[in-house]
Amino acid sequence: MWIRSCALFFILCLTLTGCSSQEEEKSEIDKRREQREAEWQQRLAKKGVKTDAELTYGPEMRLESGKDSSERPREMKIAVIGPETGELSEYGTKTLEGVLLAAEKINASGGILGKKVEVIHYDSKSGTKEASIATAKIMKERVIAVIGSPTGEITFNAPQSANTHHTVFLSAGTRRRLGDSGPYIFRNTLTDDAAVRKIMQYVKKEWGYTDFALVTSMSNDYSIQLSALFKNEIIEQGDNLVADIGLWSKETANVKESEMSLKDQVKEIKTKRPQAIIYTGEAEEGAQLMIEAKRQGLKAPMIGGEDLFSRSFIELGKDAVLGNIFYAGYAPDWDDERLKGFIREYKNKYGKAPDKVVALGYDAFNIIAKAIADAGETNSDKVRDTLMNMKGFSGVTGVMSFTEDREPVKSPFLYKITKDGDGAKFSLIDTP
Repeated sequence: MWIRSCALFFILCLTLTGCSSQEEEKSEIDKRREQREAEWQQRLAKKGVKTDAELTYGPEMRLESGKDSSERPREMKIAVIGPETGELSEYGTKTLEGVLLAAEKINASGGILGKKVEVIHYDSKSGTKEASIATAKIMKERVIAVIGSPTGEITFNAPQSANTHHTVFLSAGTRRRLGDSGPYIFRNTLTDDAAVRKIMQYVKKEWGYTDFALVTSMSNDYSIQLSALFKNEIIEQGDNLVADIGLWSKETANVKESEMSLKDQVKEIKTKRPQAIIYTGEAEEGAQLMIEAKRQGLKAPMIGGEDLFSRSFIELGKDAVLGNIFYAGYAPDWDDERLKGFIREYKNKYGKAPDKVVALGYDAFNIIAKAIADAGETNSDKVRDTLMNMKGFSGVTGVMSFTEDREPVKSPFLYKITKDGDGAKFSLIDTP
């Protein structure tokens, strides 16, 4: 037995060695995704649940007759789950506002399939336990779909129950990859890999940039993940990463003083003479980085993600951030009639301008409404299949489709910081 095990291990090693070059091409993100997919399938197998192709994820959906209850039409109900109270309430309430605005407009024009849509919502109270309770209550309502706010307690708690009950779950804006969370799980946010690819192609084509310094905020998990995407794109485009800087928090132990100092890090970057600085952290630190770069005479614009797309970045950075370019998943000044109507209707109802969270909630409802209308029925499996095949949905956050993994396909808006009298402003320079 021992000899046979060794032989099998030797054969496996040869096989893996032969595939090593292919494996090296995969990013760490892809490898982690594949690992999660394998773990998901293993959990299903342990529970005696059928695989993705058969779309049967739990005994809760079985009737006494043995017929799958997901085949029955459901009431014209769509649910929203998110924190309406607690520290994360801003995300939950804004998502709900977007959904209610969209539902009000659709119901005013006759509803879906001739029926008014009932929107029910439950407060997760910004807590994991409360999110589980709210999800269980929603599933008893036999809704067609659930729209979740982009908060962790929702995206981690709701998917398993949604799969078990054959209920579409669409997260309105989460950054977390959900495509490997089961066959009923979707999201509609801009993905960072697509956004990074677009912005890097833009600066190369329009400005001829090929030499970059990359600065990562090492105490920020999202910054680390985003830096990996930028680094991969630099390699893919055949460009040069002239400096790869990790900026550590001053509270970090066993780290050199120079690695916690903006002054020292900018000095190091300056010696490499980059054409642009890619920064993946938050707005305040990013503005401080550019202020120090200006002080040292480093003339290189910053390239970054939508965390830097905020008024605080301009107000703190002032002239030091002029010429910086960022991507965003929502452009309030986009010249689009749907967007203009949405902003006008939201202002009339709530007395303020909507932001990205509201817009993604609004689009999420309209995506599901279109899927129900196109399916021609309220059977949740049919709605799910229609969503899978949806192409070119036009919303207030742009045009989108879904991949076979139920991940969104969207293109970013690009902004540049330009002079505005004595101040500065975000100027839209490229649209999807």
